Formats: sequence, structure tokens, C-alpha cells
Amino acid sequence: MNRSKYLLKNIFFSIFSVFLIISFSTFPSMGQDVNLDGSTPHSSFIENGVDPTLIGNWEVLQTQIEKDGNVIIFPFHGSTLSILNSGSFKFDYSNETNSARATDIVVGQQISPNRQSPVATCNVKASGDIIGDITAVWQDNSSMNYPELHVIVNKAASTKPEVRCADSMDIVRGNMVTPSLGMGKPINLGSANPYISYQYMIDRDIYEAETPNDFKDLEIWSTLDSPVRIRYFLRKIN
Repeated sequence: MNRSKYLLKNIFFSIFSVFLIISFSTFPSMGQDVNLDGSTPHSSFIENGVDPTLIGNWEVLQTQIEKDGNVIIFPFHGSTLSILNSGSFKFDYSNETNSARATDIVVGQQISPNRQSPVATCNVKASGDIIGDITAVWQDNSSMNYPELHVIVNKAASTKPEVRCADSMDIVRGNMVTPSLGMGKPINLGSANPYISYQYMIDRDIYEAETPNDFKDLEIWSTLDSPVRIRYFLRKIN
């Protein structure tokens, strides 16, 4: 049984590593025939592809991959996702760590984490950042259950992330770094406009429509589950 779990873990990480490489290729500008304006389920209004509730800095509490009911949690956390009102984003790894993680993750509660990945045996020091464009999409016509995020990585502006043991030049398994938004299996691969698609929801229990940035918990997950689905739990910093 332990050997099966070990093999399953390595298969998942190997599969996802392939898509990290695919996703880091250069994508052209995105053009879409979709409705970029609309009132979301959490009562914010998307305008020109920007949802004001997402603007700000978010700490990544936990990232996990899911396949056929199995969940594997990435060992590192603490990277920062920054979303600007221009539609640009930055995924900063400088605070990535393998220290004790938050235990009060309740966003959406669609998947309850049930399996912990092995944590690196050293204190980690991460570096690098992923920069790109993010477009919020919502069609209030029963065709969508959740708003979507269409993400494109700007390879030229990004720095490939690395995780090292602190005070060491040794890289700790490069594919163990928390994958940023935009690293996954693209939609429309091979076309002029490939992108990575995600859905997202906020913690509605503490959300007030009159103050659309006055909530703290966010959940983002990839729309595709082939070969795996990736899910992020985030908390608002500012």
C-alpha cells in the first residue's frame, strides 16, 4: 500500500512537470469572443475583464493536485499572487516556505485535503516570479457555474522559479515548487489564442457586496481535470 501511494505521488508530479514545461512556452496575445462584463455570483461587476474583488495581494496557503478522488498537497506554500487592476498578475516565490501551514482553510470546502506530501528535509529558500495577464470571464446565462479566469504567462518577463535548501546551492527537486497560475494544460493549444482556464469563488460567509474587497478567502481551481486538476487556497494580505 505504501509503495502504491509512493508510485502514485511520483506519477502525479511527473505528469504535472510536463505541463509546467508546456505552459512556460510563449503564448501570443489572447482574443476571445466572450462576455467580459457582468455581475458575478458574489455581486461584483466584471468590467473589461477585471473583477475588482480579485485586485490585491494574496498569500497562497495551500496548493494541491487532484485526480480520481485522490489529493496530493504540494509541500511548499507562502508564495504571493498579486493581481492589478490592469489585468496583469505576478506570482512571487520569495516567501515560499516549507514551514508549518495554516490549518483553518475553509474556502469553498469543495475538497478536504486528506493526504500530505513529504516535506523537504531542509529549510527552503525560493526565488523567481511568474508574470502574465489574467482575464475574468462571467456569463450570467446559466452556462457557467462559477466565474472563470483565463491566464497567459509572459515568458519573457518571468523568471523561472527555483527552490533551494537555505544556505545551499543545491536545488530541491524543481518540480516541487508550487505551480503558479498559468502553469497547466492550455485550452486551444495549437491555435492562435491558447490560455489556461480556471474557476474561482470567494468566501461568501463574510462577503458584503457594498465593500467588494472586504473578504479574505479565495479558492481557484483549473477547469480541466486531465491529466490532473490543480486547486489553490489563498488569503488576502492587502
